[in-house]
Amino acid sequence: ELRGLRRDGSVVPLEISAVTAVIDGKVSTMAFVRDVSENANLIENLERSERSYRLLAENLSDVLFTSDMQLRPTYFSPSITRLLGFNVEEAESRRIQEALTPESLSVAVKATEELLEADRTKAGRSVSKVVQLETIHKDGSTVWTEAEVSVLRGLDGQPEGFLGVIRDISSRKLAEDKLRESEEKYRQLVENINAAIYSVDDNAVTTYISPTFETLFGTDPAELIGRRFADFIHPEDLPASMESLRKVMSASLVEPWECRMVLPGSSHVYWVQGHNRPIFKDGRVVGFQGVLVDITRQKQAEQALELSEKKYRTLVESSPDGILSVDAHKRIVECNEGICRLLGYAKEEIKGADVSKVATSNALEKGDAFTQQIDANGCVEAELEMLHRDGHSVPVWVKMVGIHRAEQ
Repeated sequence: ELRGLRRDGSVVPLEISAVTAVIDGKVSTMAFVRDVSENANLIENLERSERSYRLLAENLSDVLFTSDMQLRPTYFSPSITRLLGFNVEEAESRRIQEALTPESLSVAVKATEELLEADRTKAGRSVSKVVQLETIHKDGSTVWTEAEVSVLRGLDGQPEGFLGVIRDISSRKLAEDKLRESEEKYRQLVENINAAIYSVDDNAVTTYISPTFETLFGTDPAELIGRRFADFIHPEDLPASMESLRKVMSASLVEPWECRMVLPGSSHVYWVQGHNRPIFKDGRVVGFQGVLVDITRQKQAEQALELSEKKYRTLVESSPDGILSVDAHKRIVECNEGICRLLGYAKEEIKGADVSKVATSNALEKGDAFTQQIDANGCVEAELEMLHRDGHSVPVWVKMVGIHRAEQ
C-alpha cells in the first residue's frame, strides 16, 4: 500500500498489485492501482468512535518531542510522564542509549539516516518516518511505542534536528503479536500477490482467470473456466452482483463492487472486491475484465472494530452512572439511560440541547476552570449540582475527561 498524490495536491491511499501475463504471445507485466480511501475512511471512523468510548476506561495522550541531529532530546511534552514515568527534566537529560533497548536503538538510528536521505531528495515535499520502538520506563520495564518523525529545520532552511510524536502501542503490539502467531501458516499467502485477473464474456461465462487465483483461493483456475460467473456468488449476494454485472456490461458502472464468493466443492466463503471494466469490440460490449481482490481479513477487521465499538457502547448504556458527552460548543451530543434516570429526562429531550439545560448556573460558572484542569491533568473531579426536569437541584459527583481529535 502506498500514498498517492492527486493533481490538486491531496493525498489518496492506494493499493498496487502487479502480475505477469501472456498477451498476444508476449510476456507482459500488468499493474493495477485501486483507491482504498473508502475502506480506510470506514476503518478510521470506526476507530474514532471506539476511541471516544474507550476514554471512559483509559485516557492516553501522545508525546511531542524534538531532538538535535545527534538524537539528544531538546524537548518533551508533559505527557512523557504518563507514558514513561519520567518528568520532563529527567526525560530531556537522558541519552538515547538510555531511553531505548539496543535493538530499537539500531532501528532509530537507521530510520533517521533514511529520513535524512529522503529529505534531501524530497523535491519540496514533506517527508516523515514511522517506526516502532521499545522504550525503557522509569521502573525498568519496557513500553512499545510508535514514533512518527520528521526533519526539523532552522531559519536558514537547513536540518537542525528532528521533530516527532510518540504514542503508546503496547496493547496494539500485543494484539499484533498474538495475531501473527495464530496466522503464521498463512504468511506465504499474504506475502504473495493478492489479486487475480479474470475475463467474462457477454453471456456471463468465465473465459480467463490468472494463475494467482489458485494461490489466493486454493482452486485451480481451470476448474472455473467455461462456467457462469453467477456460479461462484453467494446466493444472498447474487441479485446485487448480477445488477452490478448488468451495469458493467452497459458501461454505466465504474465503481468496485463487493460480494461473498463460494467456490465449487467448497463451503468456505471469501469476501472479495471486484474492479471491472467492459470489453468493447466494434463499438459494442462483448464482456468485461477485472481484478479480484481478497478482502476477507479486512472485513473481519471491520467486524472486529464494530464489535469492539458495540462493547464500549454497551458499557456506556448499561452503566448505572450518568454519562454525558458535551462538544466544544457546550451541546450534549451523547447521553446514557443513567443520566436520564438521574435527571428525569428522556434521551431525545436532552440530546442536542445546551448543557445549561441540565447544569446549574454555579456549575456552569466553573466551566472554564474545569477546562484548564482537564488540559493540564487530563481529567477533573468535582461535586456539582445538576438540574432535574422538575426544576430541583441534584447533588452529584462528576469526573470529566477531555475528548481529543485531530481537528480539536
